[in-house]
Amino acid sequence: MRTIKIINGVFGYRPEGSRYIEPKQAGDPPFSVDDKQAARLVALKVAVYVDEDNILSNTGVATANNEQEDIEAVDNITEEEGSLQGEIMTPERPVYSTDMKVAELREVMDEYQLPFKVGMSKADMVAALDNYFADEVEDEEGADEMPDLGVEDPIV
Repeated sequence: MRTIKIINGVFGYRPEGSRYIEPKQAGDPPFSVDDKQAARLVALKVAVYVDEDNILSNTGVATANNEQEDIEAVDNITEEEGSLQGEIMTPERPVYSTDMKVAELREVMDEYQLPFKVGMSKADMVAALDNYFADEVEDEEGADEMPDLGVEDPIV
């Protein structure tokens, strides 16, 4: 007989002399089963062996690395990246028109994470892009206004 503890899933355990099956799962106390059953459960990573002192075996133990190494801190930020602190970068307005292909307009809309509906015409896509870039200008001027939402508009 070996003592095991369930670490993953549920095992149907039948104590000796009992007609009933008890479910054993992670968090339950250790219990004893025959050697063959214990080996099978441990091989399936459902259980681990438990020693007589109630210490889990066949599991790794983390230990601290006590070796002192001289590691210097490295500053990986370039001067260009460091100079951008505190600045808000606004996207530049791309060039688009109804003369472009639908796939190209969708790429532009995807780039700026704008939703588009199946069946939208090029004019609708250009209008949505115009509204998006017009909203950026309005946001800077008057941020107090609430957006006008329709029934089909997503709420973010």
